Amino acid sequence: MTKTEQDIQTSPERKAVEKLVNQVLTKHDLYLIELIIRGHTGSQVVEVYIDSEEGPDVDQLSRASRELGFLFEVGDIFEGKYNLTVSSPGLDRLIVAPRQYKKLKGKDLEITVQSDGGGRTRMKAKLVDNNQSGIVVDTANGRERYEYTDIIKAKVVLPW
Repeated sequence: MTKTEQDIQTSPERKAVEKLVNQVLTKHDLYLIELIIRGHTGSQVVEVYIDSEEGPDVDQLSRASRELGFLFEVGDIFEGKYNLTVSSPGLDRLIVAPRQYKKLKGKDLEITVQSDGGGRTRMKAKLVDNNQSGIVVDTANGRERYEYTDIIKAKVVLPW
């Protein structure tokens, strides 16, 4: 029986992979943004999106990729073939971790937040500041603060 992609994302194997990834990244001052495992046994794709306080350089990405690939192989983590991709998230991906906002100060963002009454509000705003609990942005209506728990979706507005 083959697992569905939903099964893969919630499986104990995925949790083991995520734990291994975090162990490798921590010792290189990197952190996990997103782990995607898709496909079927024997042809899985493993995408690891990582970041650091200054942004990972090519050498850090390469070292993390080699080390993870080695550990996946010796640990026999995946049955059959798999394709491993280790990358920084890039500006076109969603912002998914609060610590990503630190280096985005001054950038224009497109944000969707939970509104009072359960609705959603989508806006463009300039990121002014962030802390452990949320962000401060300049919007068309002035300066506003949003808790991370109220942010449904956020991404950088690309200048082109």
